[in-house]
Amino acid sequence: MYDAQLDRTKNQSKGNPYLLCFSLIKNWNKYTSNEHKDLRFKSFQGLHVIRTVLIFLIIMVHVVWLMPFTFVDNPRDLELNFEKLSYQMVFSGGALIQVYFMMSGCLLTHALKIGAEQHRISWTIFPLILIYRLGRVLPAIMMILGFTTTWFRHLGNGPLWNYYVSPAVSDCRQYWWSHLLFVNIFLPDTEDRACLIQSWHISAEIHLFTIGLFIYLATRKRFRRLAFTIMFLIGLVAPALHVWFKDVEATLVIYPEFVRKLMSDEFRNVHSMPYNNLSAYVIGMCLGLYIYDAQRNDKQFPKSKILSLLAWMVIPATFLLFGISGMYFYGSNERAPLLFRIIFAAAHRPILAILYAFLVLGLVFKFSKLGSIIACWSVWRLPSRLSYMVYIIHINIIQYLLGTRTQLDHVSFINIATNVVGVTGISFLTALPLYLLVEAPLTNFVKTLVFGNHIYPAKDSKKE
Repeated sequence: MYDAQLDRTKNQSKGNPYLLCFSLIKNWNKYTSNEHKDLRFKSFQGLHVIRTVLIFLIIMVHVVWLMPFTFVDNPRDLELNFEKLSYQMVFSGGALIQVYFMMSGCLLTHALKIGAEQHRISWTIFPLILIYRLGRVLPAIMMILGFTTTWFRHLGNGPLWNYYVSPAVSDCRQYWWSHLLFVNIFLPDTEDRACLIQSWHISAEIHLFTIGLFIYLATRKRFRRLAFTIMFLIGLVAPALHVWFKDVEATLVIYPEFVRKLMSDEFRNVHSMPYNNLSAYVIGMCLGLYIYDAQRNDKQFPKSKILSLLAWMVIPATFLLFGISGMYFYGSNERAPLLFRIIFAAAHRPILAILYAFLVLGLVFKFSKLGSIIACWSVWRLPSRLSYMVYIIHINIIQYLLGTRTQLDHVSFINIATNVVGVTGISFLTALPLYLLVEAPLTNFVKTLVFGNHIYPAKDSKKE
């Protein structure tokens, strides 16, 4: 109402910026707009395509992980899916999170370099950027934690309600603080199994963001290449050492026992540890610096069919990587050799990050004419901006659907596809009002409170 009644044309008043953060009209206009304070940010609009496709794939992976591994009337068909290459690739899809880590590092350094053109970069901005970052991710987590610990348990019932929903409610009531402090990934394997299991990525990314920002500020004058090299090597060596010393799998392996316990040795020992994901993040940081320098020097890449072909080859290369992972960790009756597990644990994260770093580079500098046309479609921008809220809420939707079942499920391609489409649709429809009423207002409020209109805050991989 305040925004609707504000007359900017007569009294030239811009209104109270803190109240306008909660304006539904302003948040809707910002949600649908494609305006940028710096045109160099507009070159990243291809990331909307990647984020939109990724959030759909992640929902698909989680649906395939969680919904078929319940009480079914054809368990033999479920077991046979482990022998199908298509399902093996989907089961290996958890590694797609590395693309988010890469994009986050890229946007961090790129935004910092642009901000440095107008304002001196010093240690004083470290707490400001960190507060803004926390203000970006915490409101959605606080909202879903509050909902899970209070209203969620009253929304349904059934013979499976206490099996799928009650553990999440109980764990969130006990371990809510660990999610707000982003230390849930460091808890023992026996604790906090069901509460916001998807938030491990948020916690890991906050740690990576803090490390990346600290290293960037600490190496403004010297030793940046050395620091980045050390970070990259840690990201290579750490997961390999986990596999060597603890004899775990090289990647997160999904099997019925994992879904039953919602935990495995690979999940917290390898998959979710921040230092194991450093390689993808530092690759993104290097990419952001390179793109900034190339834009500043007006670098033009040649219109080469080879570059265009290589950019498109990222897609089949991803299928190949997941196919190799699926064949060795699901398709073989014997456990993969230790040496292969060590090599794969060290290599698959940076390989995936490098592939999509090249794709981002191709979208920014338009290696492919067709790819650039597709990336410029405004239709990608709307679901992309909802992707973070969708990621936060979609697991609760899956838990609700599982908890309200009153009969045995049937594992089939049609049922799985229907569940994927249904969960995706419900997640986006629910995310839109939550974005306009929770995420956007509080993010803008923290941004205005911390920065005002003085500097460009560091962007992240989920939202412009």
